[in-house]
Amino acid sequence: MSAALQQALAGSPQGFVAFARTADLQLYWPELAGTWDSHLLAHAFKARALGQWLGVDHRHLAFGHGTFGRPLLQGDIPCDLSLSHVEIWLAVGAVPEGTIGVDVQSDRVDIQWQVLAANLPELFPDPTATAPNLRNRWCHCESLGKATGAGLAGGVEAGLALTCRVVELSDDTSGAWCWSQTEPPRVWLLSRTPDNTTSVQELAGSSSNQGRQTV
Repeated sequence: MSAALQQALAGSPQGFVAFARTADLQLYWPELAGTWDSHLLAHAFKARALGQWLGVDHRHLAFGHGTFGRPLLQGDIPCDLSLSHVEIWLAVGAVPEGTIGVDVQSDRVDIQWQVLAANLPELFPDPTATAPNLRNRWCHCESLGKATGAGLAGGVEAGLALTCRVVELSDDTSGAWCWSQTEPPRVWLLSRTPDNTTSVQELAGSSSNQGRQTV
């Protein structure tokens, strides 16, 4: 476990969102080296990050599915969860009260954002926007759908009372998170430095801090 990540999550009692590339997880949890399936890594990431946030061994946590198939932490610990993965990116979020939704989206050969937007006018008010802006909008809608359990179209309407943020994680990838509680979760990007050590950065706009704060 990275000491920087431990410090970041311990300092996020109001909840957290964490984004990471699959290839970087083994720096934080060496036992994940050799695991490349994004679905397995997403659930491993969820358990380990949540265990660190709660201050318990992740092996003692049990998960299931709640209403609308949303991920659920079993037991009497108050917590709402959300999980997302696409290609080489993962996202997990948790808050102690209310609801949370997270999503991550990358440019893919099977998605043409302008075509998608033209066919879904109820989700894309401006289908002529640039591809990155359309990707951001899709990511925003997905996070609302995950937080409310109402799906894409229903999530936009059902999520009107939620606060949502979107950030570009890289040139071709966006991340989004939305929440209902008063205090926003802290949002972290887990990555690696050029010399292959861990780097934990707080994303701009995720708290009262401006810019990125390296822990």
